[in-house]
Amino acid sequence: MMDIIESLDEAKKQMYGRVFGKNTPYKPGKCVYGVFKDYRTEQCSHKNGKGPGGLYCGIHDPIARKKKDDERYAKYTEQLNAQTAARNFANAASSVCRGVDTAKLQELGHGWLKKYLEEKGK
Repeated sequence: MMDIIESLDEAKKQMYGRVFGKNTPYKPGKCVYGVFKDYRTEQCSHKNGKGPGGLYCGIHDPIARKKKDDERYAKYTEQLNAQTAARNFANAASSVCRGVDTAKLQELGHGWLKKYLEEKGK
């Protein structure tokens, strides 16, 4: 990821990949973000107007990207924690139940389910 450009002066200093042996300068009215295309960096072709200084497009706005990345990471972490908890529970149940008769476990489970349904019905 590029450094965040916050002013028009910084944008005007920005140079992109070589075309015919020359670096291409910033084109006003376009997003300042550099994208990789045809083995070189080019200026994004989308219209600017978002982000710091209004220099970014909606796709490359660093503030919106950070927010979206943080939301995605929080969702991923939540899913990972749920999977880990389920795995830990299954491992603990497996170690507790090791050596116990399966029929006995089914009987206990059926008894628990029956009791739960009776309480839920009240």
